[in-house]
Amino acid sequence: VAYRVLEPANDFFARAISLTNTSGVCSVNNRKASKELGEPNHTGNAGGKSAWWAFTAPADGALWVSTTNSTFDTLLGLYMGNQVAGLSTLASNDDAYDQAPGGFSYLTYAVRSNQTYRIAVDGYDGVSGVVFLSNQFTPATVYRVTVNSTDGGFVSPATMDVLSNSTAVIAA
Repeated sequence: VAYRVLEPANDFFARAISLTNTSGVCSVNNRKASKELGEPNHTGNAGGKSAWWAFTAPADGALWVSTTNSTFDTLLGLYMGNQVAGLSTLASNDDAYDQAPGGFSYLTYAVRSNQTYRIAVDGYDGVSGVVFLSNQFTPATVYRVTVNSTDGGFVSPATMDVLSNSTAVIAA
């Protein structure tokens, strides 16, 4: 019997590291990480070396996550779901600033109390290195916005959570 220590410890969705503080920075090296069967392509890129975190919101508010200071070009995805092959994409980002490709990723998202959100960081086209994942949770008012369409119409997203005093983009 050979025992191999999983590196990084959060290589698999089921072994996601829980972000238990409302703010902080944690790091892992994803050099030996893999991509699971059924795992989504984060930001539409195949990647191939993902690491996973989970955050359970202590209240309604805003969750900010960033890969600032990571040593490679990152892909960042935020999901809901309990199985890697059945995740719903909430938000994703590749290159925080479009004019500076190859850099870090970040996003801010309205989160609901006691809901668990899944966070994935991968490398663009499978690159790897040291991931620095920063997170910040701020309590805030979150509104549920629902837009209905008429017969033959289509609205996306039809329902979404929106932070107070923020902008929502809805396509008809």
